[in-house]
Amino acid sequence: MISVFTIFFLSNDINNKTDISRAMQENVKHIVETIAEDIRSNSGISIDTSWVACTSDPWEAWKICIGLNSYYLAQLAAGTYIRIEDISKCQEKNFSCILVKNSWDTQPLSNSWVEFENLEFTLFADTNPQKIQVNFTIRPSFQKWIKPTLIEENTFHFQTTLSKRIY
Repeated sequence: MISVFTIFFLSNDINNKTDISRAMQENVKHIVETIAEDIRSNSGISIDTSWVACTSDPWEAWKICIGLNSYYLAQLAAGTYIRIEDISKCQEKNFSCILVKNSWDTQPLSNSWVEFENLEFTLFADTNPQKIQVNFTIRPSFQKWIKPTLIEENTFHFQTTLSKRIY
């Protein structure tokens, strides 16, 4: 019986690891594809420093506007996405940060299985074409009752550079 239970628990852990890894990869792929599509279809990139308009001074690296769309971290509270103004809160276990895209309405880019610890956009405006480097750290959500060891094992540190296509 002990060997049967051991095999059962090991196979259950492997299944959980596979599901978490797949969910993490799907989130990263969706986020990067959405931002890349926006960059390629719009004429400009700027760093968002206010709720309404996108300007370049003063600079905050974790908010960005691409065309009419803005990307930033938010927390879901009472059915509304509330913009995060202190990114250090995202590193707390009881505070869940998600990436949202705000155009005419606010929509999450990441699903409830992941949380953001960090997000940074670096704009290379002096290059032709303009480029943006995206850095973020995501982890499985603490609210999904995932074992802490699996959260630690599946924390992704991601970096990529995106630019408008030149034909």
